[in-house]
Amino acid sequence: TPTIASTVGTITTVTLNEARYFLYGKLAVAHVDFTLTDNGTGAGAITITPPSDALIGSNKGACWGREVVNVGALIGGQLSTNIVLFNYAGAYPGITASRMVFDAIWEAT
Repeated sequence: TPTIASTVGTITTVTLNEARYFLYGKLAVAHVDFTLTDNGTGAGAITITPPSDALIGSNKGACWGREVVNVGALIGGQLSTNIVLFNYAGAYPGITASRMVFDAIWEAT
């Protein structure tokens, strides 16, 4: 189960709707769907931990998706130690009740 947090402040409640990943040799592919049930003081960016057997090498992958309930904004981000999500403008992607659905692919270390 991934840990979902913000880089600034604290997300009060997150509901994990679905999270799955596949590991093909060193290629990891993930699909994550979660809702910020109560965003609290969450700001900055959203971080998601990868599975322990598919750790991310610094900036060796991509992620993409969208917020599907409130504004429908595109989300993307970077893959460092964690998956780090931003909206299309590089800002915090969520508010209370935002539902994020995204996919990621990376080289596992």
